[in-house]
Amino acid sequence: MIWKLICWAHLIKNVGQCFKDGVKGFRVELRKYSVEIGFNYDFVRNESDRVTTVCRMKEQRGCEWQVHARMEHANGWLYIRQLNNVHTCGAAVRTTKHNRMGFDIVSSEMVEVVCNKPLLSAVEVRRDFKKKYGLNISYTNAWIGIEKARNCLYGDNSESFDQLRWFIEESLRTNPGQQTCFGYG
Repeated sequence: MIWKLICWAHLIKNVGQCFKDGVKGFRVELRKYSVEIGFNYDFVRNESDRVTTVCRMKEQRGCEWQVHARMEHANGWLYIRQLNNVHTCGAAVRTTKHNRMGFDIVSSEMVEVVCNKPLLSAVEVRRDFKKKYGLNISYTNAWIGIEKARNCLYGDNSESFDQLRWFIEESLRTNPGQQTCFGYG
């Protein structure tokens, strides 16, 4: 049941294609695309408002694959402006391991699963990725991916405690002499 990867092969399609999540969303989609197609790429430009990438085999084999995308500041979306979507290097071969297969891809794919099963383990994620996607991922990428998905859904614990600390300080500043007591558990 390797059906999600078929979608990954069509994430980078044509000039004019837009990415509503901006540069960050484009980078994740580009990683998924490269994992599925089976090639690696280098950034020529990797800035907050534009990204240009070329096939890693450009220098060695003269591969002409490249994509250039630029942000439209009016709406914050990123649009593909130039795309040569043909690999002339012959290096595009999909394998079960890919160095671009990181925790960010795991996180983006596991948000819905973590929502339904909050106590999901990294071992289960590794098993699911092998079964559903045909990919071997490291335990570390699985674990960090789950944590990022949880943070996306439920918020970051350290950030919440920082807000609580701020609330206490403001409460004491605006209400001098007030006593505050906290309990846990």
